Amino acid sequence: MSQPLNPKDAIFYGSFVQAAYAMFLADDTNLRPDPAGRGVPDGWDVVAWITMKDFFLFRSFEKFYGILAEKRDSPSSYVLAIRGTEEAIEWFDDANAFLVPFDHVQGAGFVHKGFMTIYDTIKVTPREPALAVERAAPNAPAAAAALAQPTGSFADQIAQVVSRRSAAKRPTQALAHDVSLAGAEVVVAGHSLGAALATLYVVENTKKHVIANPLVCTFASPRVGDQTFVDTFNGFGLTSWRIENVPDWAPDLPPDVWGYRHVDAVTLVDSSAAVQPTLACSHAITTYFHMLDPAQPVRPDCALTAEEAQRLRDQLPDPATADQEGNAISGVHTGDA
Repeated sequence: MSQPLNPKDAIFYGSFVQAAYAMFLADDTNLRPDPAGRGVPDGWDVVAWITMKDFFLFRSFEKFYGILAEKRDSPSSYVLAIRGTEEAIEWFDDANAFLVPFDHVQGAGFVHKGFMTIYDTIKVTPREPALAVERAAPNAPAAAAALAQPTGSFADQIAQVVSRRSAAKRPTQALAHDVSLAGAEVVVAGHSLGAALATLYVVENTKKHVIANPLVCTFASPRVGDQTFVDTFNGFGLTSWRIENVPDWAPDLPPDVWGYRHVDAVTLVDSSAAVQPTLACSHAITTYFHMLDPAQPVRPDCALTAEEAQRLRDQLPDPATADQEGNAISGVHTGDA
């Protein structure tokens, strides 16, 4: 049964996405960045790196985009976290906004061509050798991954990593693929482009594999697909927290007049008088965290002085006449898509 949004839990799972950002920004050319000191929550180990290809002017560049983390004292519990881009709409390209069939799942509707193109380039690289070195000597350099590269789609690759880890923990048992996945749970979190890719993953995984996705937590997600795709996602009955900031443009893309729809279930926040009124600040994941919990800091370049905050509050529409904005917070408003 779907559970209502818990701000504390949303920030916790979002922190894995924030860690992926920190790993990328430490060296944006490193496809296997060291997670040490980058904000991965205590008690969790990064067991795989997620890379994919950015497309720009007919050229493609492989970049690090996310992590698969495993809970140390509960080795069947995972978090899959995918970052977005640094700016709000770098990922949006009108030329790639056509709806195309989501060919990984028959009958699941149509999705954004650009998202589908990127999704098909995702590579999951296991980190077990590096993890063994890290546990034995936390300050030692990370070892290069030397295991066989998983194959197939994104969901196939995640399933292979989880299955392999399950089999390694029970080496005396010959486990069938579906048996080795039974009992595993992968919470999925993403921001911006990462939220769109996370949504595609959940639909594919839920249709093809037996790994449970007990929670999907996305921040600033664009629309991903058409009504059939949305109906497929919503029909799973998963706990889905799609958190949207009112002044952030990303969730308004691609336009619904092009046939796009949002998946359930939206939680609105409103940073209109909480951060600098720029596209980047409205879109930043730290802004989303701050709106869920004011104790969470915003990016330094997004902070307001008291005078700036008051001026922005004075410019806000009267709550009695505001439409969507009047229902969003300083805190949280939840509802359907």
